[in-house]
Amino acid sequence: MDNSTQTSPSRDVEALVEAAVEHHRAGRVEQAEPIYRQALAVDPTHWRASHNLGTILLRRGEAEAALPWLAAAAASEPEGTSPQAWLAHAQALIAAQRFEEAEAVVTARSADPRALMAEKRLRQAWGARLNREHKLPEAKAQLERALSLDPEDPDTNTDLGYLHLQMTDAAGAIPFLRKVLARTPDALAAVVNLASALRVQGQLEEAERLYRRALEIDPQSEAAVINLSVVLTAAGRTDEALTLAEHAFAQGKTGLGHLIRADALSHSGRDEEAITAYNAALAARPDLVRARYRRAFSRLKLGDFRRGWEDYEYRWLNPNFVSESAAVVLPQLIPHLETRLTGADLAGKRVLVVGEQGIGDQVMFASCIPDLARQADRVVLVCVSRLARLFRGSFPANVEVLEPREAKLSLSDFDHVFAIGSLGRLYRNEPEDFPSTPYLKPNPARVAEWAERLGPKTKRLRVGVSWRGGTKTTRGQQRSLTLANLEPVLGLSDCEFVNLQYGDVADEVEAFNEGRLNPIRLFPKADMDDFDDLAALVSNLDVVVSVQTALVHLCGAIGQECLTMLPRDPEWRYAPGGAAMYWYRSVRLLRQINDGEWEPVINAIADDLRARVA
Repeated sequence: MDNSTQTSPSRDVEALVEAAVEHHRAGRVEQAEPIYRQALAVDPTHWRASHNLGTILLRRGEAEAALPWLAAAAASEPEGTSPQAWLAHAQALIAAQRFEEAEAVVTARSADPRALMAEKRLRQAWGARLNREHKLPEAKAQLERALSLDPEDPDTNTDLGYLHLQMTDAAGAIPFLRKVLARTPDALAAVVNLASALRVQGQLEEAERLYRRALEIDPQSEAAVINLSVVLTAAGRTDEALTLAEHAFAQGKTGLGHLIRADALSHSGRDEEAITAYNAALAARPDLVRARYRRAFSRLKLGDFRRGWEDYEYRWLNPNFVSESAAVVLPQLIPHLETRLTGADLAGKRVLVVGEQGIGDQVMFASCIPDLARQADRVVLVCVSRLARLFRGSFPANVEVLEPREAKLSLSDFDHVFAIGSLGRLYRNEPEDFPSTPYLKPNPARVAEWAERLGPKTKRLRVGVSWRGGTKTTRGQQRSLTLANLEPVLGLSDCEFVNLQYGDVADEVEAFNEGRLNPIRLFPKADMDDFDDLAALVSNLDVVVSVQTALVHLCGAIGQECLTMLPRDPEWRYAPGGAAMYWYRSVRLLRQINDGEWEPVINAIADDLRARVA
């Protein structure tokens, strides 16, 4: 045989690889791939063929399939070449979410200038996965490491800003998002997230401006239009929200249009129409979680408790709720919350209950704790610090109450975990399920202390007053009054008035009291901040006059009579009409007839107080 006509296998492989590379460079990947595979069938260690085949698979989104080839290429890359296979190998590991292995590869190449960029991408991707797994502190640590490698990176700053929002730290989100927009003003995600952070902070005018800016950047942005409608309805500008709905319909976004319209109707007190619109939104877009969550409020307000509570459980899938109302429910706890069990499932079990939303919500839902304690073997309730002492003195022996700073707990210690608002679904499905007796107990020693501080009771009626409630994001302007508004009440000489308003109002009260023969009594703010102290003070009064705020819930929970002044469209828990409240028997409701008209309500309260001392 004439060996001069034979070619060596290595020359055959090189010829195949060169042919594949020619196709590859020309963009003919479909032709290149089988030739690389043919070459590797002859020589599985050929680093260039391994590298190029792995790269094709990686770019096609087949990271796991790419990994063996890229690992082989990295291991066999010839000395004297500029190392590149390791970088593709690291990229494939990141794409396959095998982050610990990627970290080892990148660390081993730390002297390579490209390692810094590779590590940044690794930390960003790792942080994103941890975020999806609700491991937010761990995600934050990864993103902070990415930021340390490139402090100006817009993606990392955007992700960190959104993460702070998820962790209910709107103030912490703002600097990251402003940094992005200082360099790239049209970065849509940063614009929307900054607007949301400002909305949570109560800076509604700037939030509105940014949501509108987001819609200029992308008129199709669903997040921007939904959140803009939230701002408008919270401000009582429902006509403008309805205009947004019409724009959505005009764009062919039927589900979104129905959702925005439903929210506007709900905030206008037209709850039956709102439910119809929410149903239409869900028929068009079953994925609209906000429609299901918001429908809960209309159903609950109308007394459809069973179906309302079912919808209410969708609150944990609504980003706005989580960023604004989670309270002591940490984001990483959310995946563990029970939303479908029945009361019977809790018999003899160890149950962790975690506070959510505002203090008034926690007081209201705490009415369910005695029901739970009768079924469960052990209950641990984690609530805001201001409620802990009052709760400890009120519930059965098998209920342990902890403040967040004390709650060093392991989920493995419990059979079930609930957010406190989910107890309504278990124990408040019919009107007769609501408590007819008080369930919180003021501390007798503190009651006596406050009796001494107030001094001997005279024939005058001792009346507690609170005139301001809510925030900008919870329609505080519609719920609140001024002391001057209350003059028909505060001018009654047969009444002794005691300040119960939360917050630092000393200057406001002292200015109002100047020159008055019957001033409002004012005690230090610190003496009333804890609800154990506040409950003791309230129990020494004859009656309380308040707008809708946590004080109303406290009065109802301890059985103190409370005359409650409501706007025309109050929160869902106050029902759509009537003087009674399902949750409390001692609370009497006095409602506006027309938006903003408080005078008839205030005059009715003045008449009530006069009748008591007549």
